[in-house]
Amino acid sequence: MRGANELPDFGCIASDDHTRFHFTWRWNNDDGSFSMDFIDQISTAKGPLMKPYLEITQDNLAAMEAFAQSNDEPIVMVNLMQIRPRAEYEDATRNDCTGYEAFTRYTRGSAEVRQGVGAQLIWSGRAIQMPIGPSEKTWDMVALVRYPNASAYLTMKASAAYEAARAHRRAALLDSRLIMTIENLPLGR
Repeated sequence: MRGANELPDFGCIASDDHTRFHFTWRWNNDDGSFSMDFIDQISTAKGPLMKPYLEITQDNLAAMEAFAQSNDEPIVMVNLMQIRPRAEYEDATRNDCTGYEAFTRYTRGSAEVRQGVGAQLIWSGRAIQMPIGPSEKTWDMVALVRYPNASAYLTMKASAAYEAARAHRRAALLDSRLIMTIENLPLGR
């Protein structure tokens, strides 16, 4: 039986170089970590990869900072993630794990700072199909993370602990998108 603070297990798919790797994983809300198990791998026929995005550009960071100065409302970050089959660290001697294992290191390494700024995982799951969008693009994981406001996110991002954990995120991800959202106003306002 799972603990009360764990989300259910589910399968995840990583794709790179025309191979898909199936995993199960679990998010633990107590410490903010993932645990994952390898199931199998299959060959696929995918088109060319699009340009990857793994970091916030300076222009986008400046726009977030400007937004944070005049807005104190909660934000939800929509994370679209494509996981590498094998981690690719800048220091090649650390390439001793799968992309999912590196992502687990990221979640564990950043858990305390995320909790410290009030971040809360509100939903995560695996992407199984993209009916609208380019067929050559696949996402493996989707996560929605609520922050008290954009300043909380920026505080987390600027911390040394989060920057150290990001080395694992960069090694784990082949591609990603991060979309900052706010709640819709009721219709008619």
